[in-house]
Amino acid sequence: MSYGLGEDAVSGSVTGGFDDTFRWLTGQIVRVMADFTKYRVWQCAHALVLDLYRSTSSFPREEQYDLVRQIRRSASSIPTNLAEGIGKRGDKEKARFANIAIGSAYELEYQLLLARDLGYLNTPDHSTLISALFAVRKMLHAFHRRLRAD
Repeated sequence: MSYGLGEDAVSGSVTGGFDDTFRWLTGQIVRVMADFTKYRVWQCAHALVLDLYRSTSSFPREEQYDLVRQIRRSASSIPTNLAEGIGKRGDKEKARFANIAIGSAYELEYQLLLARDLGYLNTPDHSTLISALFAVRKMLHAFHRRLRAD
């Protein structure tokens, strides 16, 4: 049975049944999906998210659906938007998603300040997380500038 995909753009051979088509598509999808993980800015943002998940797990139970949720959402939005932007074709679209990630980083900075001031994060933990966030934000700005320049 043919699925109407015609010639395979990679090998030039005619695609056959579902299994051949699935293998070809799966290979392409995995290659494209893994691409964003090669960016250092994404790797650092992802590491920050993991650290924040660990740090917020000890927050009071009553904050689990308020501040903890906001911190985790803002933090995970940074690598999520980078991944989505990197998957776009043009630099203009990539830059737009990098800009959204920058906004999430600023939002996260305030939420971490609030968590410290409420006593949920001690000063050394806050300083460590803020330093990591500032490093990510610096990379985000450089990434955004590079995309806008191209």
